[in-house]
Amino acid sequence: FDVPMARAHRLYSDALRNCSGLIRTARGPSMSCTPGKVEVTGVEEILGHKAFVLRFLQCRDENWIGRPFFAKYDEKAIWFDDLEPLPGMQLPWDENGLP
Repeated sequence: FDVPMARAHRLYSDALRNCSGLIRTARGPSMSCTPGKVEVTGVEEILGHKAFVLRFLQCRDENWIGRPFFAKYDEKAIWFDDLEPLPGMQLPWDENGLP
């Protein structure tokens, strides 16, 4: 089955708001992809565009571990291959999935 990233993040955020204590240290939705393991940390407006805020938990290029990066918000995006960069920005991997 598929769960769009936007919905997964909403479910996680809603659950987190209704909990207390140690559960608040849980990481958000994450997914394995060719360049590494990526976490959806939030949704924000960046330069006037709604965007996913993402970060690598693990990455082939260790310089990207923990660094936030942004992708266009897409309600239907299910996999990281579905994401596009914000105007004037690049995703930290190329079309082949390599950083």
